Amino acid sequence: RCVETLRSPFGEKKAAQRISNLLALCLLTIPGAMAHGSTNAILVDPANPSRIFAGSEDGVQVSNDGGSTWTTINQGLPALPVSSLAMSRSTPPVVYAALSSTSAGQIAVYKSTDGGATWSATGTGTPPARRMEGT
Repeated sequence: RCVETLRSPFGEKKAAQRISNLLALCLLTIPGAMAHGSTNAILVDPANPSRIFAGSEDGVQVSNDGGSTWTTINQGLPALPVSSLAMSRSTPPVVYAALSSTSAGQIAVYKSTDGGATWSATGTGTPPARRMEGT
C-alpha cells in the first residue's frame, strides 16, 4: 500500500529514484514493520515493487506485499547489523547484504540466490574493519 502511494504522484521512473528515501518514512508509520533494531538499508525489487527488503540491526527482513507484513530472512547470516543491500539485474536476481560492526571490527558481504531464503559469504578474505584516528 505504501509503495502504491509513493509511486502514483511521481510516475514509475521518478518513483524508482525516490522510493528508497520515501519508503524509510513509510516504514516508520507501518505498525510492526521493523520491530527489531533500526533500519539501515532499504531495497525495492525493480521487477516487483511490492517486494521490499530492509536491512537492520537484526539482519534482513522482507515484505512481499508492499510493506503490510514483514518476515525476517537471516538463514546463513552472521549476527551483525546489515548496513547496505543491493540486487543484481540477472535472472534470477542475486541479493547482496553488507554487514558490518565497527565495535567488533568485522565486515562481511553475503549473497542470496533464492530471494533471501538462504545466504552465503561471497568470499573468504574480507579485511577487518579498521578504526580511523583523527588528526
